[in-house]
This record gives sequence, structure tokens and C-alpha cells, in this order.
Amino acid sequence: MHRNYERLFMFYLLGTVKSGDKLNRYTSDATLQSILDYKTHALCSLASMNDPSEVDYADNYMASKVKSLPDDYSFMGDGIYTYIVSLSEEYLNDDLTMWRLYGDNSKGVALEYTVPDKYDTDYFLIAKVDYADENGKHNLLDFFVEIMKIKLGERSFCLKDWNVWKHFFKPYEYQIEKEIRIVCFLDELVRNNRNVDKKWIKSENGTHFPLIIVPFKSDNDNAVLFPLNITSIKLGCNYPNKQTNALSLTRKAKETGLFDENFKVKISKINNYR
Repeated sequence: MHRNYERLFMFYLLGTVKSGDKLNRYTSDATLQSILDYKTHALCSLASMNDPSEVDYADNYMASKVKSLPDDYSFMGDGIYTYIVSLSEEYLNDDLTMWRLYGDNSKGVALEYTVPDKYDTDYFLIAKVDYADENGKHNLLDFFVEIMKIKLGERSFCLKDWNVWKHFFKPYEYQIEKEIRIVCFLDELVRNNRNVDKKWIKSENGTHFPLIIVPFKSDNDNAVLFPLNITSIKLGCNYPNKQTNALSLTRKAKETGLFDENFKVKISKINNYR
């Protein structure tokens, strides 16, 4: 399947975002300060995932179903140089569970992003994550299994970019997150574009992994830019000195030039956090 048609096919099946859609990301204050200080956004390698098993979830599910396919048909790929940002749908913009899981136990922040009229689809894919049902059956992956069994002469159906698309599938237990993912799948992005940086870091659990750093704005018309705009910042209910910091961070955010004059940092409305 030609990659352009494959992309349209997968977007149709998964569901993608459209201009004006709002997405959320719960993260630490350190991440926010890095964005404001450097006017850039980081995308982390899949090697940094909190649950490493989810990286191979779709591979393992498919492999258990397609044993009749030729032995040289491989699903496996190198996830080290695949980069990701995880977001959630708009209605989870002040959610207790998400604050606990990803917002530094409500001491962090929730960032609201807006999808622009267009973004660089040569490097970034943005689509909804598809989940298995409560019995562990994954209907969309099962669909791929069935069409892979169809032969046209000596040829069978194959997704050329499976090593990208496989990261849009997760087990049922994660469905409460209503995740939307940005996946950057070409390490050539770093080698061919001077405005994009890559560095290696070490996580608290000792894992070494790369991340790429992409600017929000550039004077270079050919620059690769982060595909979303941040339009709102919300402080968690346990954020230190939140009333004062909401005012000071509003001023700091405006000084970056990424926000308009009406921008204000907000505070979570959750009051009964334990």
C-alpha cells in the first residue's frame, strides 16, 4: 500500500484531530519551565515509556494471531528513535485521575494545546489511540490480522509504516485516558534540520534514551516546528503558592511571545484532592 493512501486509511480507522481541536497534557512544572525558558517542546523516545510493555503491545497481540504468515514477516522495529508526546481529549482538562497519574500528584501543570490549520505531516503523525475491549479483544488489530491473510498472488497486505502505527494501540486498562498521540518517526529530522536538536538523558530508573527538541517558532521558513500551539496553562491544586505563581507565570508566559495579551494562567478547580 502506498504510504499516502496508508496514512489516509489509518487516520480513517483510528480517528485523527482537526483544526481547532483542543488537547491536554498533564506534566511536571519542570517541563513547563523548560518550554517557557527555551520556547521549545521535547518529544521523548519510546524507550522512556513509564510502562515498557505497552511499546510491544500491538506487536505481541498481532504475533499471537498471525502464526500462519511467513517466518520472515517481521513486526519488530527500533523504538529508540521513535519519539512521542501523549495527550488526552479536551473533556479531561481538569481530571483528578490524570492529575494523580501525570501531573506530579497535582503539584504540576496541565497544558492545553490547540491544533493549527496545518502542521508538518512529513514528520509528525497525530491520531487517537485505539483500545482493546474489557475482555482483551482488540477489534481493529483483529481486522488487520484478517486482511493480512488475504493473498493477491504471492503478495499479502502489509502496512509499510507498521512500526509507527503500532504505537497507537493499547490495552483496555488505559482507555480511561482517552489518549491522543503525537509520533515523530524519522530520526533524519535531527540530521537534516539544524533547528531540531537531539540529546541523550538518563531517567530516574537508570534508562538511557534520546529526546528531540523542536521549536514553536522560527524565522526560517523551512524550519520544522512543533505541530501544536499551547493556548492555556493550568496549575494543579497542590502547586506551591499557586495564587501568586498564577500571576507571575502569566507574565513570564507573555514574555515568551508565544501567547497573546489576554492570556492568563489558570488554577485547577478541584478542591477535594486527597
